[in-house]
Amino acid sequence: MEAHDLQNNRTASRILSGVLAQLAAADPAALLSAARRALRPAEVVACCLEILDASGVRQIAAPDSSAPHRLAELAAAARRRGVLVVEKNGDASLCALPLMVAGRPLGTLALAVAAAEVPHDALARLGEAVATLSDASGTGVAAIAEALQAALLPSALPTGEWFDLAALYVPSGAHLQVGGDWYDAQILDDGTLALSVGDVAGHGPEAAARMGELRSATTALRLVRRAPGDLIAVLHRLAQRTGHFATAICVRIDPTGQLVWASAGHLPPILISQRDGAAPLIDVHSPPLGVGFVGEVATNHRRLSPGDVLLLYTDGLVERRGVPLDESIERLVEVAAARADGSPAELMEHLVEQLAGSVPARDDIAVVAARWLGAPASS
Repeated sequence: MEAHDLQNNRTASRILSGVLAQLAAADPAALLSAARRALRPAEVVACCLEILDASGVRQIAAPDSSAPHRLAELAAAARRRGVLVVEKNGDASLCALPLMVAGRPLGTLALAVAAAEVPHDALARLGEAVATLSDASGTGVAAIAEALQAALLPSALPTGEWFDLAALYVPSGAHLQVGGDWYDAQILDDGTLALSVGDVAGHGPEAAARMGELRSATTALRLVRRAPGDLIAVLHRLAQRTGHFATAICVRIDPTGQLVWASAGHLPPILISQRDGAAPLIDVHSPPLGVGFVGEVATNHRRLSPGDVLLLYTDGLVERRGVPLDESIERLVEVAAARADGSPAELMEHLVEQLAGSVPARDDIAVVAARWLGAPASS
């Protein structure tokens, strides 16, 4: 094996190991939710993730703290044999997928699916993923990084009659395409649309793992209906524990057009108004995450008009070497205003084309655009 292939394999192993470590630290319920999204429409009823490290085999399982006995046995068999293992178990199907790089086993994902027939299409996709992870070429390593980054971002965006939503992630042209930018979107139990965008300093598997922690924490905290300011305050404490620097913004838009947001040193959101044009929203924000303790975080409020578009973004969209940040944001506003009538998806594509161009980005870019269409008839 040539020296550069060996280095690529080591790098790929570090990337995958970092993501597996992040999964191991996550709530098992989050793992189950991710597995269900991956194999939809088949229903995943249980899952087990084994992770191999210096201390041996670590295991997390859902919905319980320990995996069903047969599922754990299947995971061990797949790990030993290094191949996909599938079997039927009554009305369910069990499968175990080894996670490997260059022949080195790094873990196993085992699933129990509530179906008499194995979901062959989904398993074929999983098999292709394993083949990609086993590819020792430079192209394979890049594909691994891109797939892992995608796995840490939402697989789908929510939809609703009162808003139009789009999001875009553009990886940097360097650092094996693994970075710390993230975005997220959820519909909460009260019908509110919750959005977040953030940026962890640095690149590589460590930044991606920190990004996964912050995004997962934001998603979980929203389940208890924390206000944007409360969310940012908790993220401050989490970042202080890990010793990492990041910026983040958390937003809520309700069906009546009430906009509430809080920011931790993040770039100002852009409001594209059908009536007043585009402009940054002046907000009161706290320091970046990981910079000093913040007891309370200021919350900002704004009433939207039908057709208004809120734009959230990371610095990769606007920062350019030798150009003051204020000027770059002014340029963003100008470009956004020129496409005020387009859909959020069209707007984002236009922004990236005009501001980032065809040259591979030096930094990751994450953008979320949400248009409030007006209160639904039932409101």
